[in-house]
Amino acid sequence: KSCGLCLRPVLPSECPASAEVADDLVHCGAVLPGELCEADSECGTNRTLNNCFGWRDIYTREACVESKEPILSSMVSAKDVAAAVSSSIVALLLVVLALYICGRVKGTAGCWRKAATGTRS
Repeated sequence: KSCGLCLRPVLPSECPASAEVADDLVHCGAVLPGELCEADSECGTNRTLNNCFGWRDIYTREACVESKEPILSSMVSAKDVAAAVSSSIVALLLVVLALYICGRVKGTAGCWRKAATGTRS
């Protein structure tokens, strides 16, 4: 997307019927949606594309569509998610270990200190 237009190079099967028709196409900077245009580097087009008749650079203007990519995937990588899950599992295991070590002892801060260091009372 350049200059506010969404231009796509046409496939050879989409080229105009003849070189004469291609000669009459508007330049891509002034093309309407759904129409073909001949490019001369305007709006980010490639003037050496040569996709029609061996020397014409033909594009079509399409509707600009914003990406429907999920917001989360653009902000958080799988590696970040895996790291967060791993650290959460480690924290949960430490709590389970502390509860196991302390057993039925309630309210003793010393038990939690010992649990954190991995020693039993």
